[in-house]
Amino acid sequence: MLTIPCPDPTAEERARDVHQMRGQKLARLEDWDKLTAEIADADSTRMKTAGGMPVAELLSFGARYDVVSAVEHALMNGRPAHDAPLLAGIEDLEYILSEHPENPALAAIVALAHVDLGWSWRGTAWKIEVPARNLEAFSAHFDRAAAILSEFDARSLDSPLIASAKCALSAGRKLSNRQVVRQFETWIELDPRNGRAYRAFGAQLLPRWNGTYEQLELEARRTAGRTHDIWGA
Repeated sequence: MLTIPCPDPTAEERARDVHQMRGQKLARLEDWDKLTAEIADADSTRMKTAGGMPVAELLSFGARYDVVSAVEHALMNGRPAHDAPLLAGIEDLEYILSEHPENPALAAIVALAHVDLGWSWRGTAWKIEVPARNLEAFSAHFDRAAAILSEFDARSLDSPLIASAKCALSAGRKLSNRQVVRQFETWIELDPRNGRAYRAFGAQLLPRWNGTYEQLELEARRTAGRTHDIWGA
């Protein structure tokens, strides 16, 4: 008998998989009305897994997974084949968005797909190590994501998902420190029990991206003061 040891997934991993697969299934069925309705409901109720992961983000990730993974596979060796379908999937999503331009959940899916594709091109190396072509693709995807999200205001929509999507743009755009702080303040105010917001905020305040160590210290203290009633000291 062949025995292949496999890790036993935790309850949190299983829960996340359920929501991601739900988003993926509805996207494959092209049931966008149902998918975006479920995302909007999870977003408005701040629904989370037991480990604190927002369900709206998991559904959104599942919905764009096929598109992103196809490009990641094509870029696996750093240089895609000449006929690699790098834009086919995102163009399909763009077409769907063009039919429902006022749907914030769908806009978040498409914008975050662009963000993921941008990172697929860029990788995590220092900027000086990334080929010019890859940086151009990274910037183009982030610019398109920003254009999509510019039509939606997270506060008026009361949408942590839109707020988090706008924060995801921070690493790919030239923003002032104050702009970055305002974006993350909005996300945290809309969903103060989401630990991912704080971690992402800290990462963006590192000198490598949009901040300094001094500003990181300052904003950590300010944020801790504003959320003391939830997180304590």
